Amino acid sequence: MLPLPLRETLTGGFFRVEPLDIAKHAEDVLASCSTEITDADWNYLPYGPFREIADFETGLATQPRGLASHVSDDGGRLWNALPAL
Repeated sequence: MLPLPLRETLTGGFFRVEPLDIAKHAEDVLASCSTEITDADWNYLPYGPFREIADFETGLATQPRGLASHVSDDGGRLWNALPAL
């Protein structure tokens, strides 16, 4: 079995990729995934859709550690949260 990726932050010229921290990132990620009325953002994920932050945090906590990332620009705006695969 291959080792999990290191849980480190990668900072480039335009974006920052960091390990998903539920306490730090959950609200931003849920807000970005909740803009679609059809819940299309959740189609290919093994969890969700979620309406409440507590349910979302619980759902994230059950996912494998180290495989989800939070991607933001240098101003801190969320661009993507890459799910655990």
